[in-house]
Amino acid sequence: MSGKVSIVVQRTTDGFRVVLVEPKAGSRRVVQLAADVVVQVRAHRDRQTAEREAVGLGAPGPDDAVFADETGQPYHPQRLRVMFGRASERAGAPGDPFA
Repeated sequence: MSGKVSIVVQRTTDGFRVVLVEPKAGSRRVVQLAADVVVQVRAHRDRQTAEREAVGLGAPGPDDAVFADETGQPYHPQRLRVMFGRASERAGAPGDPFA
């Protein structure tokens, strides 16, 4: 089963302050996801729900970040970039995924 995700807002920084803005250059869009990606994202969301409920935060809502810290707060964009870059490197992906 494949899926899709709608890109409707972008988290970025103004200095170190995180702001939500329209996607760059009017790039609101729907991105198709491969079936294995859908399986992994759903498994991640299940783990995230269990972790949140264990600390009394309740299940994430539809507008909550998919990639959030242990308190349910979205990662700072720069932190997420570093984490993704390290994971990409460990997986053997070439180059900077954000270049």
